[in-house]
Amino acid sequence: MSQFLPPAYININNGSVDAGVGADTNTRNNDQGKWGFVVYHAMTPETETTTHQFWTVAGHRDKVPEHMRGQFVDAMNGVLKEDLDVYEAQQRAIDNMSSVSFGAGEYIFSFNDDLLVISHP
Repeated sequence: MSQFLPPAYININNGSVDAGVGADTNTRNNDQGKWGFVVYHAMTPETETTTHQFWTVAGHRDKVPEHMRGQFVDAMNGVLKEDLDVYEAQQRAIDNMSSVSFGAGEYIFSFNDDLLVISHP
């Protein structure tokens, strides 16, 4: 289960149970069942166009066999790289919005989820 904690924290609880069993709410929120891990994110602005992201993964050492820990770390770093790619694409889109127009005097506004303008010419 994922949880957003304003203003800048995200916790993602990844877990598993036997097929057909399901997981109750407490297990989904606070445990990883038979196998899993928790990802913690914290983000804070650095400049107008950059952000610091703090990220860590926590789990039980015995859930990942020692010979597979390198693969697990590589997989987790791959997820972080995917996030970074999305953040960079979002910033490029915001940066490019000010030059987009449909004709004389017409342009695009970009809004966030609270309907605050985040980009305009």
